[in-house]
Amino acid sequence: MKIGKLIFFISMISFLASAYGQPSGKGTYIDVSNDFFIEYPDQWELEEGEEGVVTLYSPYEANDNGDDISDFEEKIQITPSQWDEGTLDEFVDANFNPIEWEESFSEIKITKKGKETINGKDSRWVIFTYSIDEIPMTAILYFIKNSNKIVSILAVSKTDDFEMIYKKIYLEVIRSTRSYIDSKTPNLKK
Repeated sequence: MKIGKLIFFISMISFLASAYGQPSGKGTYIDVSNDFFIEYPDQWELEEGEEGVVTLYSPYEANDNGDDISDFEEKIQITPSQWDEGTLDEFVDANFNPIEWEESFSEIKITKKGKETINGKDSRWVIFTYSIDEIPMTAILYFIKNSNKIVSILAVSKTDDFEMIYKKIYLEVIRSTRSYIDSKTPNLKK
């Protein structure tokens, strides 16, 4: 009986060691010129666009017939912007005034908004809902100030999938955003 417990114990230690030794399943995207990097699930497809725009697409899922289909709605878009004119609040007011958006686009409804510090950087965020072809959608929009850059991160999904599947993933990606320069000079006094 004692030998059985010992074998079980050794098996569990081996299992845990191999599980924790596996890669984390994270990819890293670095944008040196716009001074940021993020971590994202490595099974997501990364696409670089013009002017530093990066889009992460959720992996394909299989429908009931076993065919691959694209979850094109579920994505994260990262847009860096030069901002020498002032504060983060001034950028948000100039580019995304929630009251103006709700008045201009009647289908957009702001559900929450707030402020957060992400890796030492100020950020502002808003969660809103809208529809595409009568499909309810939910989005998180973050603005993160990094020196004279603003990193805007828009993450969208179907409302039915938002809380159960995507919100946690989106927030992990958003909260992984760091300054590339700061990561290379950790002892730099500010």
